[in-house]
Amino acid sequence: MWSPNLGGDVLTEQPLTAFEKGNFVKVPIMLGTLKEEGVQFVDELFPKPIPTVEYDVLITLVFGPENAEKIFKLYPLPKNDSKNQKEIMFQVVTHYTFTCSNRYNAMAVSKSVPTYLYTYEHALSFDAWGQNFSFCNHRVCHGSELPILFNSSVLAGYQPTSQEFVLSLQLVTYWGNFAWGVSGNIPGFNGTVSWPPYTQQNDESVSLDTKTIAVQTGRQKQQCDMWDTVGYLKY
Repeated sequence: MWSPNLGGDVLTEQPLTAFEKGNFVKVPIMLGTLKEEGVQFVDELFPKPIPTVEYDVLITLVFGPENAEKIFKLYPLPKNDSKNQKEIMFQVVTHYTFTCSNRYNAMAVSKSVPTYLYTYEHALSFDAWGQNFSFCNHRVCHGSELPILFNSSVLAGYQPTSQEFVLSLQLVTYWGNFAWGVSGNIPGFNGTVSWPPYTQQNDESVSLDTKTIAVQTGRQKQQCDMWDTVGYLKY
């Protein structure tokens, strides 16, 4: 829903609309999001707890009463804490703004080109966030994958775990093989699973973590099917 502004020279229409119409350069595409992308943006907007009443009003105002009912049903609130529903808000923002809109894009572009979908799930073992973003410690916040993907954390004085070094090699192998132009499945590193192309029919993506790298089918399907009916350009 945060699409780039259009100047009319490079982008002549919203990217999501262009994907739906097939108006894009036909090259293989890799699309991915992080497990908890919404945490950073929710906490910056709402540094204080979000009580149930405020949460209900926010969802209803943003998405309208009809959509709010569907959201409340799929994201039930915990009964033991009416004073802070921020965890639920994390999920709603992550799924709507990142996970599900990303899957919607993948469904569109995969009709024309090989498309590879992933979810990054590893929380950094070291504190790279600093005081202003301390709420991202032990979370998979927006940008968490960058020190691992580029293996750059040592340059900043941090010490990754051995598992994080291995994950870095695995990511570089996937990204490198993708850039090299492999056809079909993307080979992994050192016995890691092959990464299958995404289609709307198979709904397969890769989960990337130090614990395991695995092919998942139908990730957040129920939530994403609902968000597809809500739409991503209106709100």
